[in-house]
Order: sequence, then C-alpha cells, then structure tokens
Amino acid sequence: MITKVIVCIIFAQLGRVGSLLEIPVANFRSSYIPLIEVSSNISFALNSNDKHPVDMDYTHINVYLWRNLGIGFNYFTRNEVGFDVIYRIVTGSYIPNIAVGFRNITYKRYISPAGGDPPDGGFTDENYTGKKYRIPELLSFFVVISRQMQNYTFHLGLGRGEFIGYGPRSKYLNFDIFSKSAHELILGFFFGVEYVFNLRNFFLSDVKYALEIDGRDLNMGFKGKWRNFEFALEFAKLEHVILKSKLFPRIGFSVSYTKLKK
Repeated sequence: MITKVIVCIIFAQLGRVGSLLEIPVANFRSSYIPLIEVSSNISFALNSNDKHPVDMDYTHINVYLWRNLGIGFNYFTRNEVGFDVIYRIVTGSYIPNIAVGFRNITYKRYISPAGGDPPDGGFTDENYTGKKYRIPELLSFFVVISRQMQNYTFHLGLGRGEFIGYGPRSKYLNFDIFSKSAHELILGFFFGVEYVFNLRNFFLSDVKYALEIDGRDLNMGFKGKWRNFEFALEFAKLEHVILKSKLFPRIGFSVSYTKLKK
C-alpha cells in the first residue's frame, strides 16, 4: 500500500481542497487511496495600514480518495471553521472534466480567513455598503469545467456565496447586475487558466503559471516542483492595482513536501 502525505507551509490564501490558487478546478488531484494534504497559511498585505496586514489560517487538511472525491477541513480561526467538498462527475482525456461541490459547510452564515462578520469582519474590500452587501459564504455551491489544450488548462465555473462580489468591475460577473439589490442565492462566474512551461535544464520541473478571477479577487501565481518538493508564489487581490484602489494586494509563498511510503 502507498500512502502519500503532503505537508505545506503557505503564506497566502492557498491550500483549499481541489483548487488552482483559490478557485476550485475539476482537474484536481486523483488518487484511489487516501492522499492527505496539510497546510498552515499566512497572508501579508503589501501595506502596513491594511485592516488585516497579517492574516493566519490555523490549518487546512485535505483528503483525496476514490479518484474523484476531495474533502477539506478549514480551520481559519477559533470561530471560523468549516468543510469543503468537491466531486468530479465527468472525467476523460478528450472531454472536459466537470466537478461540483460546496465550500464553507459550517454553522455560521459568514466565514472568512480574516475572521468576523460584516461590517467589521473579513477583508475590507468584500464588505460592501448599500443594497448590495457581502453575500454570506455559508454553503457556497459551485460547478466548474476544466479543459486541457496542449500546455494550457482553462477553467470556467459558476458559484454562489464566496464567489459573489459587487466591486466596480466584479459586479459584472454575477447575475445581480440586472437587479438593484443583492440576492443570496445568485450565481456568478469565475475563471482560471494555467500554463505549463517546457523548461529544460532548469532546477524546477512542471513549472506552471496561473491566473484566476472571481467576484472578489484577481490572483496570479507560479508553481513548480523539485524532487519531492512543490513551491508556489501567489499575488492576490491584484484588482487593487488595476483599479488604483486605496487598498493593496497580498503576497504569498508556499512549500510542500510529498513523502511516499510502500
């Protein structure tokens, strides 16, 4: 029997089950036997005046099994605890993979890595004012399609809850654009793309560039492997740079180690 254990140290909002950087994808890890992934996460704002200059998630524990199922336990803070579930319903080499799932299966309506309910809790840019408010993250349903085309893999999804935002540009990603008020069951789009570089004589293998956007974040990052180690660098909330906001992006770095036992 082979057991895979992956231990990560992550300095960003990385680490959730079945994810590219932060959005869910359908081409997640595949394993017939339990594959366990453990991470402890910290993110840093690129400005000390940010309401959450340092944010720490206590731990994420992800389990992949039966080839198409992923279950994640998220321990953000002492008061912010929840589960994620993702299941791949369609898989194949010549057709897109399709997965469905729920994030934030918990006892609270609002849950965030930054902790707390609106208007004071969570990240500042997600606490909207007026008729369109921060949608509760509880039971954030999603469906996502992933399709590989040569070195690229494209991801397109629909989700509610944590995927919904009402920023100056992100408001166009959900169907509330046709309404003057917010609806807690409304769906919104999220997108992602990853590219695998063909690098020779480079110390890292399987080097990937990732870009993703949903209703609350625009993120970019890189991933690469060296022997049993995997590295990731993420720049999160880049919309603040593009829109010249008073808020600032966040930066993260991760290292994971995979150990195989027979």
